[in-house]
Amino acid sequence: MAQTDLHIHSSLTAGSELSPRALAERCCEARLTLAALTDRRAVSGVPECIWRGAQLGVRIVPGVELDCRWREQALLVLG
Repeated sequence: MAQTDLHIHSSLTAGSELSPRALAERCCEARLTLAALTDRRAVSGVPECIWRGAQLGVRIVPGVELDCRWREQALLVLG
């Protein structure tokens, strides 16, 4: 059975500790087969995460978390 997590942050998002490479390794340890790197306002870690994930058999999907406003309300949107 495939294990998936489509909302993961690396050290490029404040409060997260793992580098994109280490994050792919953690996904492998957790037996994830599909994961999305969705750092807040950053996509620069995606290539490294995809590269390491491919070596480990984890498919990494590029993503991003964006700050938005709608009717005076702050929102976070995954893309």
